[in-house]
Amino acid sequence: MLTADDIAKYLRINVIRVYENLNLKPIAGGIPSFKMGKQKRVLKQDFIKWVNDQRTGSLG
Repeated sequence: MLTADDIAKYLRINVIRVYENLNLKPIAGGIPSFKMGKQKRVLKQDFIKWVNDQRTGSLG
């Protein structure tokens, strides 16, 4: 599982930008995520798929 901080470090972007993407629905290009307590988490395989989809321009 990945946190917003993990994703920010990997993508070399501000964590605020990560949260913006986490709050978008995946169909709109957001990162697929779920809540664990008060924090958002992302499954590693979902993040890898999202990154690949961003490269190819596909949504979902």
